[in-house]
Amino acid sequence: MGAGKKPIRGVIRGGVETDPGVSAVPPADLPGEQRDFWGRYAGLAIEKRTLTTHTVAAFLLLCELDAEKRAVKATIEADGRTFLKVTVDGAGVEHQELKAHPLTSNYGRLAKSVETLMARFGLAPFGKAELPMAKKVAVNPWAQVAQK
Repeated sequence: MGAGKKPIRGVIRGGVETDPGVSAVPPADLPGEQRDFWGRYAGLAIEKRTLTTHTVAAFLLLCELDAEKRAVKATIEADGRTFLKVTVDGAGVEHQELKAHPLTSNYGRLAKSVETLMARFGLAPFGKAELPMAKKVAVNPWAQVAQK
């Protein structure tokens, strides 16, 4: 870029300047199960200016973790949330114990990771309305003194 030339920026809804290096269209090499998350949330993250060329790697990780979370959830639902663990003691007596699906804790960790990353991108709901930020006006405290 030559001297005196300004970088070209993209603009989306509401005239918000965006990073021209990112797009709401999923990258071509993004696996299919991750494209859904990108398609649903990338536009909003771009609008909030949290998805930039510098944060694409973290957003790709978010897409991957969300896809993994959904796959684990599907496995738990297909297998059932619980199972019977059968053990036989030394006397040959069979004992049954109801256990949670072994992937339940993995699902919980994935859900927490997804929510944390969504919050980083301003995508996690937090129960409060988002109000537009008022522009700060620089006030010169010496201006009043100079006028007197």
